[in-house]
Amino acid sequence: MENQLLTVRPTPKLGESLTSFLNRAAKLNGCNEMDIWRSIHAGSIHMLRSQLFYRLDYDFCLIDPKQLSMLLDVTLDSIKKLTFFTVCSKFFDDPYKDYDRAMVMIQMALDKRSRKFCPICIEHEDVYKLTWLLKEVDYCFTHNIRLESNTNLADISEVTSDTNDLNKQEVIYRRWNFLLKSDKVLTKRYGRLNMERSLALKLLFVAQNQASVYVRKDIVGFSKNLVKSLVSFVRGTSSVKKVTQSLLFEVLNYANMTIEEFSNLEVPKSYLTSIFTIKEKKNNPPSTCLAPWCYNQEHQRMILIDDRVEPRKKGIRYPYYYVCKGCFMRYAYHPEINQWQEIDGKIELVSAIKKLVEAGMTRSEVSRELKINYFQISEIFGYLAYHHLLPKSIHATYAYSNIPENLVSLFEAIQCELYTYPETKYKKTRNRYGWNLKMYSYFYAHSDVQLYFIHKPSELKKPLKKHNDLCIQAERSINDMVLSDIRLSLNQVASSLDCSESTLHSYGIASVVQEAKSKQSSKRLHDEEKELRKTFDTLISRHDCKEVLSMRAVYNCLGRNRDYVVENYPGFINYMTASVKEVNNKAEVHRLKQLVRRIKEAIQQLSEKQRDISVTAVAKCLGIKYIHVKGYRPVKEKIKQEIEDYKNILVGQSHWVNVSEPRS
Repeated sequence: MENQLLTVRPTPKLGESLTSFLNRAAKLNGCNEMDIWRSIHAGSIHMLRSQLFYRLDYDFCLIDPKQLSMLLDVTLDSIKKLTFFTVCSKFFDDPYKDYDRAMVMIQMALDKRSRKFCPICIEHEDVYKLTWLLKEVDYCFTHNIRLESNTNLADISEVTSDTNDLNKQEVIYRRWNFLLKSDKVLTKRYGRLNMERSLALKLLFVAQNQASVYVRKDIVGFSKNLVKSLVSFVRGTSSVKKVTQSLLFEVLNYANMTIEEFSNLEVPKSYLTSIFTIKEKKNNPPSTCLAPWCYNQEHQRMILIDDRVEPRKKGIRYPYYYVCKGCFMRYAYHPEINQWQEIDGKIELVSAIKKLVEAGMTRSEVSRELKINYFQISEIFGYLAYHHLLPKSIHATYAYSNIPENLVSLFEAIQCELYTYPETKYKKTRNRYGWNLKMYSYFYAHSDVQLYFIHKPSELKKPLKKHNDLCIQAERSINDMVLSDIRLSLNQVASSLDCSESTLHSYGIASVVQEAKSKQSSKRLHDEEKELRKTFDTLISRHDCKEVLSMRAVYNCLGRNRDYVVENYPGFINYMTASVKEVNNKAEVHRLKQLVRRIKEAIQQLSEKQRDISVTAVAKCLGIKYIHVKGYRPVKEKIKQEIEDYKNILVGQSHWVNVSEPRS
């Protein structure tokens, strides 16, 4: 489309969407809105489809704003007001740079099942408003009526809103109107923080009831894990970003605050400073071990393990713990009773088993009595034997004097964790080294082996429930992106799940994303091939059969080069070649007919002028100066044939005349 064709250039109306504005411009200029989109399109040409036209209201990378500004004589600021770009600009310094996260955030808020509208607004103003695209907005507050809908994908039953619903709707409507205004801001930038980190800081401040100093446990506006993630993001120690429009609304609801009040709120410098001040949270280690059999009771020989206790016990968070080097019991500082305690209950369990053994019970009997796994009981028997806590009468039964010198290396080779099931560790050692259960239990209780497992970094997978929940969320997110025709990537899926790409790898989701990406790519190629075939068939049907069609012209029409088509659509290249050959054969037949006609006309003209009928003379009549050069051989042969045919006709006519004349 040429710019001068758009002689009528409308003015954007208040709250109007970009697709509505382009539709009005198209009607006023007597063209199609797709023609306008083609002239301002940015990105892949294969996104130019009528069913994706609605995306222009939020996908700001599908158009060139400067071209649209020149085409319709409208300012860049006015164009931004027609889309959700103004919302994204309140969360990100550069929405184009954070395009993937911006698209995920906006699409979560949009209703793609139906197109809601106010019939009065449509009738009087002929506009479609941006706010009608939002899931949460079902009411037109200009005319105080419920929005109607054209449902394509699902039948949505009509619901009559009560007063409370309308009040909530009005609050939501005011919030979105604020976000859609280009002159409004949610927060200023604090210190060296960018806009998103400043917004995260402000959300924490509001969720902590506007306290002057950051205290993690005082934030009740949202979950502790989210608080931790936001604080890490503000500090710059984590790249995982969590700030979204839904989170903003959640905090506003918690604080019972309007979005205007949130915008005007100032975060004190003391709060920002306190977030960047990381306090030393470790207490002095326990002075004595509580195990009655431990020789470490009188000495402070505790090993600090600066790692969270997994699995967590009774909902208590232990960010670090100590291990007694004498008996290997674990101790952590209880935040509620403010004292050290043994966190696994092993002292009590070992003491109970010791008493049962002294009473004459075997491993099987102890397992049945305490209802504890037999292999776990056997491990504790080995522990008792190693620390000389068994009665002398049975000590030799469970203890071994010949201990391998490379014992730690042997356990290292089986690749197990401290919390791997006892039966799993035992079966691996039995299969590899031929140890029986007593031998394994005694060797496992060795101090060097215990120290190895304590210091070994854990490679255990995350808890199963969390793994399943994240996988379910990932599946939904991937399906939404596929339905929305968003190009899949690890970064985009991680953004939608508010996690890092490494989390996707550790949970096995990366392979699912890659598989979905391959399917999406395959579907995209299939759809593209359909479009290319459609374009090619149109070209063939409209092509003048009298003209030769070159493959270069075909590739120019398709917008793809030969190498791309050969690599991705080998079947299509064969179809194209055959079709072009058929067209060119028809053109060749037509060209040959025209040549024969012109040769006959030239021969007739020479005959009428009683000139010599020769190949050279006929060629000159055709405009060919040098007929005897190599390139004109086919034409030369055709001229010879036609001259011969003409002479044969003349001879035949002469013979017929001689036969028909009567004798005198």
